[in-house]
Amino acid sequence: MASDMASDWGSWHMFYESPGTQYFEYQGVEEVVVLYASTYVLVSLSIDRYHAIVYPMKFLQGEKQAKVLIGIAWSLSFLFSIPTLIIFGKRTLSNGEVQCWALWPDDSYWTPYMTIVAFLVYFIPLTIISVIYGLVIRTIWIKSKAHETVISNCSDGKLCSRYNRGLISKAKIKAIKYSIVIILAFICCWSPYFLFDMLDNFNLLPDTKERFYASVIIQNLPALNSAINPVIYCIFSSSICFPCK
Repeated sequence: MASDMASDWGSWHMFYESPGTQYFEYQGVEEVVVLYASTYVLVSLSIDRYHAIVYPMKFLQGEKQAKVLIGIAWSLSFLFSIPTLIIFGKRTLSNGEVQCWALWPDDSYWTPYMTIVAFLVYFIPLTIISVIYGLVIRTIWIKSKAHETVISNCSDGKLCSRYNRGLISKAKIKAIKYSIVIILAFICCWSPYFLFDMLDNFNLLPDTKERFYASVIIQNLPALNSAINPVIYCIFSSSICFPCK
């Protein structure tokens, strides 16, 4: 299924109907929902992390907030996937094979459609994530500086300052590294996907075997982003993955 989605539906043009069934449209919608959700859940996690750092006291009662954020992420994913039911329809090919194709009046509709999808799935979430993690890094930096000033004024200032630099600075650096890695992973997994599809929809890619093989790899990169995020968190969380180290 992954290869079919990568080579065919991954370019947003069509996906296959399973023999003897009529659920191909719903299967396509599920795939689109997962595509949106994999990004929006990441945005929700970044917002949750922001509240944990900037408003730590309120975050202690933030379990309900986390559920709301995840609920909003999935709701938006379902909402933005509804057009798939309208756009795609059944088409029988000359060899008798039934496939689900995007039934546009003209192929030129693909360009604005893919532009909208690119903004909803990639550019807007990337902007939100970048801004939020930027604020998180800034908040950690400011709070650590203020804390260093307070500790340095204690009765044993020299000892307190050394302790503070050894503890707060490490936490600050770890948070910065973690944030940067999350953003870079998001960019690396999603940029080739949308770059390839945009070029393909503008007919700027040659129809060769190399293009097909590249499509199989590139169209699966977004799913890889969802898979590596827990790994990244595990690497940076010594308390969770201590037995693995």
